[in-house]
Amino acid sequence: MKNSVPRKATIDVSGPLIVSNDPHFLRHAHNWCAALGKSATEYAESANLGRQWQTADFVLIDVDAVHQITTKHVARRPNVFLIGEPSIDNLKSAIDVGATQVIRFDGNDVVTVLAEAVEGSGEACVISVMGACGGVGASTLAAALACATARQERSVVLVDGDNVSGGIELVLGAERSAGLRWADLEATTGHITVPELREALPSRHGVDVVSFGRSTPGGVPGSPVVNTLVRGYDAVIADVPRRLDALSSDLVNRSVAIVLMVPLRLSGVVAAEQLLPQLTNGGAQVLVVARAAPGGLDRRELAVRLGVPVVDHMPTQRRIFADVEHGLGPRRGAPLRVSSTILEMVGLT
Repeated sequence: MKNSVPRKATIDVSGPLIVSNDPHFLRHAHNWCAALGKSATEYAESANLGRQWQTADFVLIDVDAVHQITTKHVARRPNVFLIGEPSIDNLKSAIDVGATQVIRFDGNDVVTVLAEAVEGSGEACVISVMGACGGVGASTLAAALACATARQERSVVLVDGDNVSGGIELVLGAERSAGLRWADLEATTGHITVPELREALPSRHGVDVVSFGRSTPGGVPGSPVVNTLVRGYDAVIADVPRRLDALSSDLVNRSVAIVLMVPLRLSGVVAAEQLLPQLTNGGAQVLVVARAAPGGLDRRELAVRLGVPVVDHMPTQRRIFADVEHGLGPRRGAPLRVSSTILEMVGLT
């Protein structure tokens, strides 16, 4: 069963409230609310403004109708938006009615601002997982991290940031699960709400997944969808490639931690040394996980070479590959042990 979207406790929420006498404004305001899956109510002079004002999801006020509110001396409340030019006079009017901010009527960010107010402003813990070189098991660890997070009874989505990897859904065992992939989301027009997106994504082992299909051409910009994911989940676990494109860069830049998997052999260490400078520039914590290699270096040598601590190591385990091949996902053994270490370090346990 899909996890429900957590909501703050409210009393008798009645949907958005629109304050305006302008048909042009009203038409646009209703469209903005509809983009968020909301059915709005228009304020009428004869109505009980106090009740509507207190129970509305959010309030949209036309600057030309702000006097209707200032004369009522309504109580302060969150999520009140004044729609108009951010002039000195309008900013003063916003203060008078307790508006959260002034939004340009013709701006492109009206729905985005409202979505952040309704769905949350972005509180997910984002963790990106990257391999210093190919075949080191980064996708397996990303999927294990997502499964371990789900076991903590947290809402989590596993995001495929690598369009040439064949699809992270294969590692999770979700390739036959119904739901939207990146190509479907790319073709979607308009704003996707958190509940809509969570209901539309494939799910496996308590983890929702946004994956590239086997035939997805090119990359995707991703930002609008990533915005919604960050607002709608406790954790976002991203599998990202070494060569960052628009989508993977967006995910990495939002990350509180970047897990870099490095094989304990010279070629892997050299590759990691080249990657580390660009990963440490963004302020995220870089956590190195060593991957065992026959006759290779040990963890202490790796830590000295990279100049960063190695938080754990991943031994080679054949049963991991067997589990993945049978659609069970990486839900036991070393991947879960390493995942527990990482989750503890980022405060998700």
